Amino acid sequence: MDINEAKEYFFRYDGHHFHMGREEPSSYKRFCLLEIDRTTQEQWRQEIIQGYFEKWHIKPDDMWCICSRLIEILKETETDKDKNFRKLLRLIEEASDTMDKGQKILIIERLTESCFLSLSRPVMEEMNSFMETFINFSCSPDDIPNKTGFDWIEDRYKSAVKNYKEKYKAVMDNYGSPCLFIFSE
Repeated sequence: MDINEAKEYFFRYDGHHFHMGREEPSSYKRFCLLEIDRTTQEQWRQEIIQGYFEKWHIKPDDMWCICSRLIEILKETETDKDKNFRKLLRLIEEASDTMDKGQKILIIERLTESCFLSLSRPVMEEMNSFMETFINFSCSPDDIPNKTGFDWIEDRYKSAVKNYKEKYKAVMDNYGSPCLFIFSE
């Protein structure tokens, strides 16, 4: 494996060493033998992140999937985490009027995971401010007929919002100051 093959391999798994090792253990061993420095791997992750940002408007039906992948990569990255997360929030906000309620629920669920990204306090507060508006909708069984996983859309929505609030509060409490919630049930 040369450096170009290593980069292609790294990109195939979005820079996740766990998946690289699990899915292709022999390739992962060869990748590790190259001893590619962290700086290079971080540059590659930033390229992957920018690639997903570019796909955002090209594949509007896949926004929740792109959001999910970006959050997973941001868990691994060491640089520009706040900047990239802010960009993701802006993209979601710009597209929110075009999303169906199912996509919004999936994104709420994925943004809940972002509470564990070690984001700065100002970015967490920006996310919470955004979420106050984003989660403000109602659901009924008629909203997403015949879509797998959304048979109980009202319950899934309530669960997603509740989980977000609880996790956000727990993370903000760890910053050592009280967490203000303006959400209404």
